[in-house]
Amino acid sequence: MQARNRSRRGFTLIEVMVALSLGSSIVLMVHLCFGQVPDGTAQLEAARAEHARDMEFRRKLVTALGSLAIGTPSSRGFNGSPRQMTFSAALGSELERPTLVRLGTEEEWLVLRAGTNADSIAAVRVELDYLLSQGSESRWVMSWQSPASAPVAVRVRIARDSVRIDTLLLVAGTRG
Repeated sequence: MQARNRSRRGFTLIEVMVALSLGSSIVLMVHLCFGQVPDGTAQLEAARAEHARDMEFRRKLVTALGSLAIGTPSSRGFNGSPRQMTFSAALGSELERPTLVRLGTEEEWLVLRAGTNADSIAAVRVELDYLLSQGSESRWVMSWQSPASAPVAVRVRIARDSVRIDTLLLVAGTRG
């Protein structure tokens, strides 16, 4: 008997199917990895924009509370409750009349109104309390009403869906 010598000139059907299966699996995995990049980028950009809005809101709130104008001519007193506070602030030049500033919730937003301008951040609930004086023996109170003075600091607790998401401690400026 003579040995048969076959020369292989191509691939078998099974080899081609295995190669196609492996190749398509790799293409599918690459698509799953990189196909979500645009979605992730859009989500990251939206989160960045929301964070920038929140930081600008906080900056304006710190500026307003830091420029209190209490006990001066044409200013209003400080009126604070657990859900909102109202006070006068010298936001413009010193020659201008102090601006009325309000912080409180409207619908599902924490809104800061200074004169005709309004800024807001999303919040379902806000709790405000006020520091009576400096020192280790000082205490926080739920409300503050005075035509001639303001609290040392204001604590703002922001919550969504009954979960506290942020607590801001704001030190007041000149307090009368």
